[in-house]
Amino acid sequence: MKSLLSLFILTGFLMGCSFKPDANLMVSSMPPTQMRTLQTRQFSQTDQALVLEAVIKTLSSLDFMILKVDEQDGLIEAIQVANDHIVQVNVVSTPIGNKGSSIRINGRFDQSPINSWQAYQRFFEALSHNLS
Repeated sequence: MKSLLSLFILTGFLMGCSFKPDANLMVSSMPPTQMRTLQTRQFSQTDQALVLEAVIKTLSSLDFMILKVDEQDGLIEAIQVANDHIVQVNVVSTPIGNKGSSIRINGRFDQSPINSWQAYQRFFEALSHNLS
């Protein structure tokens, strides 16, 4: 119940933010393997704390509010709410041994999955900059 109340307060606070849905967020049907390819990138950074910090910085710069960070599982949940639209994302960072990290972001616009390569590309470009 407490988290539901927090979400209502957060939603009310964020409704005043200026958010205009990007036309590139429009959904389409595509095979799950193709979706995973759009949503996943590998980076050479092996320090998971630095990776999570860069993901948080990236999401914040894209006007997302961070809701949850689970350092142990490498999971970050974030939301962007305004003008009766909700964009939710989950980002998972998985270490790839001493080769780096695999980052996967999964997004939803209102209740529909985001299938736009442009939306994911924008996130990965900003993340790449924050990791360098």
